[in-house]
Amino acid sequence: MGTHRGAHTPCMPLWGMYYAKCRSSLAHGHVRYIGTERRVTGWGPAMTYDLGIDLGTTSTAAAVVRDSGTRPETVALGGRLAVVPSVAYRSADGTVLNGESAERRAGDEPDRVVREVKRRLGDDVPPVVGGEPWPAEDVAAAIVAWVLARVAEREGGPARRVVVTRPATWGEFRCQRLRTALAAA
Repeated sequence: MGTHRGAHTPCMPLWGMYYAKCRSSLAHGHVRYIGTERRVTGWGPAMTYDLGIDLGTTSTAAAVVRDSGTRPETVALGGRLAVVPSVAYRSADGTVLNGESAERRAGDEPDRVVREVKRRLGDDVPPVVGGEPWPAEDVAAAIVAWVLARVAEREGGPARRVVVTRPATWGEFRCQRLRTALAAA
């Protein structure tokens, strides 16, 4: 499929939005959307857009397409970079931090951080965070939910359609586990 070290292919109907095709990095514009349009309501006159999220093993990126036929624009998720680490931190009180914030907390509380969660999706044994299990699918959903909120804040409202990448080598079992976790988030 692509020359990227983990080619991504279609898998995910999410929240009534349809995953289409993403190969290589979202930042390079290899995103095509299909499916039915979801109307954005309750956010006022914000511009509608489609959102692509590349939940990678080590980093996460996002891009928006504002008008059909235009090239995707990378969304800066981090303070200095467009990509953020695919890292999640959960405090003792249940507060979740993602990306750069989670990475900063990793130095102080390494037992409360999950890295490379995509490798663990579909495993029967969940990562243990602060002595408690945190299913990999829930960690991935927390990262994606954070990206959705971050982009919605910057764009002035939620995306009309969302694309989430997954490895081309994944079978239906892993796809379904991620799909279910994302739908519940």
